[in-house]
Amino acid sequence: MPPNHTQLTMNHCEVPHGPMNHKDISPPSSPRVCGHSFEESWSKPVDSLETMKDAGYDSLSSLSSTSSDEEDQQDSFSRNVSDASFNVSIAKETVCQMGIPEHLVQQVIENQRLDCGREFTTTMELFLAADEIAQSPEKQAQLARKLYLAEELLEKEKRAKEVVPPKNGHCCVSPESARLSAEMPRVAAPTKVMDKCQLKDRVRLLARENQKLKDRKLCRACKKVELATSGITFLPCGHFITCEKCSEMFDDCLACGKNIMGTVRTFLS
Repeated sequence: MPPNHTQLTMNHCEVPHGPMNHKDISPPSSPRVCGHSFEESWSKPVDSLETMKDAGYDSLSSLSSTSSDEEDQQDSFSRNVSDASFNVSIAKETVCQMGIPEHLVQQVIENQRLDCGREFTTTMELFLAADEIAQSPEKQAQLARKLYLAEELLEKEKRAKEVVPPKNGHCCVSPESARLSAEMPRVAAPTKVMDKCQLKDRVRLLARENQKLKDRKLCRACKKVELATSGITFLPCGHFITCEKCSEMFDDCLACGKNIMGTVRTFLS
């Protein structure tokens, strides 16, 4: 009869004889692997994992803070660039390269200043406004007439400020001349400083009048072509304010608004 497992196990076990003392029983020692106990072998990886975890957390937190700072810097930089780098002249050149005439873009810019009191903020905004006017000849004529009347009104206001209405039959004098004439009796002799101021004012006034005369010689629509080389007179009103190319766009006169019945090519001698 083959021996059972219990007998085999009991045969290999050593059972001490006699009474047992608790001092003789020692706690089981930790098994050793390759000369190291499990406690030593597990404690080191745990410590290293905790160290790696702390280092990784610190690196991740530093990376996240760095990335957030970089994003904030990029956002602020982009905002500053968008605010500072926008230039009306550069936007005007860009829109002209898209196929819109330069004089029309300039009129749209002046109309924006007249209506809103500010410049365009983006190139796309300028392009959309100019493209809308370019698609409609009627809007082009209305815009040109509007700017012409605004310019005439501005010149009248400037002349009204420079000239005082006549009183008691005296000649019209400017406020500056009236002030100087009122101060003349109080001063024994004009000083050099006053002479220089008067000279600067006179030169500034002459330069302004010269610029006005030059502007009047240019086409009121495109402000590029001189009327002496290519000018058109509207009939029956007789206004001579546009060049030959721009006159084809208008059905009504820019100055008076009357219907144009005919045109005459005019040259200045």
